[in-house]
Amino acid sequence: MKNWAEIFKSARRSGLYNVADDVELNVAGQVALAAGMRAVDIDLHGVSDKEGLLKSIAGPLQFPGYFGMNWDALEECLKDLSWLPAKGYLLLLHGAAGLDKPVTGDIKTLFIIFRRAVTCWKKAGTPFFVLFSV
Repeated sequence: MKNWAEIFKSARRSGLYNVADDVELNVAGQVALAAGMRAVDIDLHGVSDKEGLLKSIAGPLQFPGYFGMNWDALEECLKDLSWLPAKGYLLLLHGAAGLDKPVTGDIKTLFIIFRRAVTCWKKAGTPFFVLFSV
């Protein structure tokens, strides 16, 4: 298991991390909360299409009403998060390994957007992490 307390100390270490299992996701979430970050659980179990994928992210992150349910809107919201002020952000993707085949292409797009959001927050000096288990 990674030393999450050390990793979460610096925005420079922001990124996407593959973890062993949900146990490690939960441990990382607890460490992030203790560090004053906002940890957000995103449940991907049963997601079978792009709409379900976007809804599963928008809900827990409390996206504003203007969220347009498309990739551009997702990227815009992930790079803003002004409605969720925090010292840093940790997105915990539960159930990523069980995503249905039709969502596979959408997952590639999603991870590109996550990487762009990481870059944006890193430049701003704010820790932003996405953890998933596959």
